[in-house]
Amino acid sequence: MRVLLTGGAGFIEFNPRDVLVSRRAADVARAREVLGWTPEISVERGMRDLVESCR
Repeated sequence: MRVLLTGGAGFIEFNPRDVLVSRRAADVARAREVLGWTPEISVERGMRDLVESCR
């Protein structure tokens, strides 16, 4: 996805021991259950918007 969004050919080093998934990914189950809320923006669009805002 990085190359697709930024045009860069670099790489991202991933070490699973460094990642705490529960701290990196939103769990929207409670918001969906209580409020009936669901995300309206796709992951791809969110990443594209993030990359653009950092340029």
